[in-house]
Amino acid sequence: MLDFTNYIFTVVFLVEAICKLIAFGKTYFNNSWNKFDFFVVCASIFDILLKLLEDIGGGNNVLAVGPQLARIMRVLRVTRVLRLAGKAEGLQAILQTIMFSIPSLTNVILLLILMFFMFSILGNFLFSEV
Repeated sequence: MLDFTNYIFTVVFLVEAICKLIAFGKTYFNNSWNKFDFFVVCASIFDILLKLLEDIGGGNNVLAVGPQLARIMRVLRVTRVLRLAGKAEGLQAILQTIMFSIPSLTNVILLLILMFFMFSILGNFLFSEV
């Protein structure tokens, strides 16, 4: 079911990108959202091609890095949600809130890393002979 919906969304986004390329011509790439849309479409097509190469290979890896690269490309499918941020005001507000909270989150993450480092040193000191 996941592959089927991936094919459907890829076709829809591909048709949209082709229509925009025909309508706008060379000025299509002047807008950063259009560049992002084109990247999402290319990543989706590349993901489908890797899946087809994996299926044709019959379990043998056609590319040595194929499975790892395919996993990365599947994660990029999530970026389709970001395309809607330009149109949905609620999603824009959520993304803006996330962007404002990133500096605070980096401080919290650094504090957690410091605590993990301290506990790892303490664990090595206390349990080194076990």
